[in-house]
Amino acid sequence: MPKLTEEFYGAWKPKICQVFISNKAYIILTGVKLLPFGHSIVLYPLQDTWHDTANKAIALIHIGCCDKLLPLIDDISDPVEMWKVLRD
Repeated sequence: MPKLTEEFYGAWKPKICQVFISNKAYIILTGVKLLPFGHSIVLYPLQDTWHDTANKAIALIHIGCCDKLLPLIDDISDPVEMWKVLRD
């Protein structure tokens, strides 16, 4: 898959979305699966799973971008925010 540049976001998005879906990370980017809130022994495994999936999304976003766009997202640790910045 070609890396995202400023010229072809519309063509890149559906391709990278399929990669996110196959890695179960798309639900994080769309906000369907939110980080479980609270401090409970029951929530800790769910929070760990969410963080693991969010980290996959972050890695996939970084891998999918050209070097020129990486400075836009380098300081962002939230995959949803990265996605919005790249879209805008």
